[in-house]
Amino acid sequence: MAPARAPDPVDATLVPAASSAAAGDAARSRPVGGDPTQAGGPVQVVLAGYEILGELGRGGMGVVYRARQISLNRPVALKMILAGYQAGPRDRARFRSEAAAVAQVQHPHIVQVYEVGEEAGRPYLALELIEGTTLQQKLAGAPQPTGPAAHLVELLARAVHHAHQCGVVHRDLKPANVLLAAPPAGASGHTDPHAGRAAALYGVPKITDFGLAKRIGDDDGQTRSGDLLGTPSYMAPEQAAGKAVAAGPGADVYALGAILYEMLTGRPPFRGATPLETLHQVLHDDPVPPGRLRPKLPRDLERICLKCLEKDPRKRYASAQELADDLRRHLNGESVLARPAPVPERVWRWCRRNPVPAGLLAAAAIGSVSGLWYLSWLTRSVVRSTAIQAAAQQAETLDEVNKYYGLVARQAGGEKLGRGWQNTPGAVPFPATLTIELGQQITARSDTGTKVRLYSDFPFKNRTDGGPRDDFERDALARLRATPDEPFYRFEELAGQRVLRYATARRMTAAACVDCHNTNPESTKTDWKVGDVRGVLEVIRPLDRDQERVSQGLRGTALLIGGIGIGVVLLSAVTLALGTRTPRPPPADSPPPPEPDPGGGGPTPPPGGAGPTHPPRGRLPMPEPRDPDPVDVTLVPSPSSVQPGPGSTPDPEGTLLGP
Repeated sequence: MAPARAPDPVDATLVPAASSAAAGDAARSRPVGGDPTQAGGPVQVVLAGYEILGELGRGGMGVVYRARQISLNRPVALKMILAGYQAGPRDRARFRSEAAAVAQVQHPHIVQVYEVGEEAGRPYLALELIEGTTLQQKLAGAPQPTGPAAHLVELLARAVHHAHQCGVVHRDLKPANVLLAAPPAGASGHTDPHAGRAAALYGVPKITDFGLAKRIGDDDGQTRSGDLLGTPSYMAPEQAAGKAVAAGPGADVYALGAILYEMLTGRPPFRGATPLETLHQVLHDDPVPPGRLRPKLPRDLERICLKCLEKDPRKRYASAQELADDLRRHLNGESVLARPAPVPERVWRWCRRNPVPAGLLAAAAIGSVSGLWYLSWLTRSVVRSTAIQAAAQQAETLDEVNKYYGLVARQAGGEKLGRGWQNTPGAVPFPATLTIELGQQITARSDTGTKVRLYSDFPFKNRTDGGPRDDFERDALARLRATPDEPFYRFEELAGQRVLRYATARRMTAAACVDCHNTNPESTKTDWKVGDVRGVLEVIRPLDRDQERVSQGLRGTALLIGGIGIGVVLLSAVTLALGTRTPRPPPADSPPPPEPDPGGGGPTPPPGGAGPTHPPRGRLPMPEPRDPDPVDVTLVPSPSSVQPGPGSTPDPEGTLLGP
């Protein structure tokens, strides 16, 4: 037998009875098994230096005995691997490596290991025997007062951080692996009111069952990628994905958040009808915010809890110490470090949780935006086409008036044409002069702001403003000379107003007109020919009134589309509200709701810490016992894999050991 060692905290894991004394009496009254591989075998267990008092429990991979260490006359819990005499070198090496890892940890909130040894080829651990209950039994599915709950998780977080500093990651933290010992005699006078209430409610918490623990950075081949190690409801996503090798301190931070979540709401963050369904939720779903299940929950405490439960380990607290410090800030009334997720991330999470309402909202948004864009495009197109059509009609009318007037003037006699026709009785203006002056009258008197202008790059000498004045007019002259049969137009800003500038060519259509221009002393060009473009007639039409008229016609359609979109959005919001606020019916065998906490911190759990005598519906079933696997099983059994003895309460949250 290995020599006795100083007390070391380790992976002690037994499922203590709700009443330890009753469990001990029941254990002493039944036969003690011999070969640990055979339940209730006929051979008496003999271990030098220890008196076996009874069996506390057994499971598929381990057995735990109540015993007395003779040399120090103290009660202990003896844990032995169930493989017993058939345990191979690999099994014993794994048992020793796990024990050696946690034996380095010394902390008042971690169960201690007294001795690691081997007797007749059977490895064993002598562990601190906790006379108390588990946190799972204490909770019994009831929400806890927020202050004591935060203080308890703070203590656990500091203990876990100490283990991490010693290079050990637990990987199976859950309420069933937190034992509640009675407070030491005379322990009172807490300066922190939350600490006093927590001690009165829960006693002294001690983390147990390091059966799935590993050393940080140690890759000894005992666990490989693809292993599923842990309890689904408290398992970090990286563990649920089979990345047990990569699970580091962040996995324990996640599990602490899951414990806090259950203490605040009375249920774990994820719990399906089967372990596989729970694993799927852990990997793909977001937890329901605790504030929805407990409306008066402090917002900062909810943020702390949800930060621990982030899917990405990088978004969680960097260490269990940071989690403990943030919980202390909350308890002290200070600002916490945890902050809500950014708005885009929260929107994306909401869409993942509510695909149907999100799809309706997306369809409504896309439809509304598309409808508004189409209406805008349609308005613009209609306004432009209307303006072009109106400008073309005006230009055509003026050109026809000019042609008809020229024909009448020639028939009346060219001697009556003259520039000073206003002062000469019986005289009439030249056709070009008539069109110019008519355009000036339209520009001065138009209610719509329409302007008409005639210009040429060869104007008569007496026309001081007859040449092109800007780029559009120069471009119009060049384009219409090249293609005189096609109008030239452009939409642009002119004097701070959006307008249509529509230009058509004015051509030499009669020999008399050509002779007049070639022989007139005011002409700056004397080689005109029939068909030449002598100038441009431009109509400048503002778009504001056309746009207003078109907008009035389309406004009803826009209101209809907007009303449909708003209706879909409101329907989606109502559907979401009804879906999220409808309370889930409690299981038929769930405990009655607790009485309100007179201290204002929340509900008070049932007295005595006694939990239900059987697992509530919807909890994960305990896995079937199986033989040790040299690759993916954990040799140190968790409480969930131990068959409780008489008087104890089974753990409904089974621990997965394997791929």
